[in-house]
Amino acid sequence: MEAEVISPAHHIGPHTPPTLILHGTADTTVPYASVVAFESEMKKAGRPCKLVGYEGAEHTFFRRAEYYDKTLAEADAFLVDLGWIKK
Repeated sequence: MEAEVISPAHHIGPHTPPTLILHGTADTTVPYASVVAFESEMKKAGRPCKLVGYEGAEHTFFRRAEYYDKTLAEADAFLVDLGWIKK
């Protein structure tokens, strides 16, 4: 199936890097269900993954000023949790 060939959720393994997903629940370009599936597969594989959903937000929502501080704080917290940066 061609969809599986390009689907990130079908290529998770020990090489897959830690992943933070900041995603709008109203995204019609990349459906929210697809990132939920990716997060689930990452957790099954024991890979670090955090999904943060933004209710009602669409694809590129993070470009809007109201989300800037929220998404930046999530990224910082994710990197702190990994031990890659200090708080």
